[in-house]
Amino acid sequence: MNILLWSKNYNKLLKTTELAQKNNYLNKYNIVLKKSLAYKGLANYAEGIDYIESNNNYLDSAAIKSIYSQMVRLNKDKAASLYYAIDLFEKNNPNSQHLLYADYAFKIGKHTLIGRLNYANRFNLNDLLLEADYYHLFRNGQYLYANYGVGFKNDLFPQHRAGLEYFLPLFNTFEVSAGGRFMNFGNKNIYIIRGNGGK
Repeated sequence: MNILLWSKNYNKLLKTTELAQKNNYLNKYNIVLKKSLAYKGLANYAEGIDYIESNNNYLDSAAIKSIYSQMVRLNKDKAASLYYAIDLFEKNNPNSQHLLYADYAFKIGKHTLIGRLNYANRFNLNDLLLEADYYHLFRNGQYLYANYGVGFKNDLFPQHRAGLEYFLPLFNTFEVSAGGRFMNFGNKNIYIIRGNGGK
């Protein structure tokens, strides 16, 4: 099962977990974990969610709980969220600092598009940034992230902001990525090259 998982042969992994179960393979946790990873790898989120819920005694496992949470999030066709943060200071600056954003995400096939409006009130300045994120999911579990945003007043946000990053899962416990970010503040451009790796 591990070899099929590492080679991303998810269809065969599903069949192998079922075969192992029929032949009384003793490590039931391993079957649930591998089968859940196969459903996630195939982007069969609804089936994967149902399968984990039918084996909900394994939701105590951090690994299975994480896979379950990811599939629930990825299975949603539409989602709206609102975020607000306030920073308060005592003596050096009595003015509170505010950050607010609202976004709306929806699916385009297996891909996700998110529209977001950001508002900031800091240092007696107000600004707005309208942006979009796009996540393009490939069959092998890898995905591409793209972002573009445009500022309105450019007092706090850049006039233009863009990003592109490619994510590559490794061994289903690690993920590495490489990409870049771009910001334009009127007559000044900033380029950032980015690489990341972690669980």
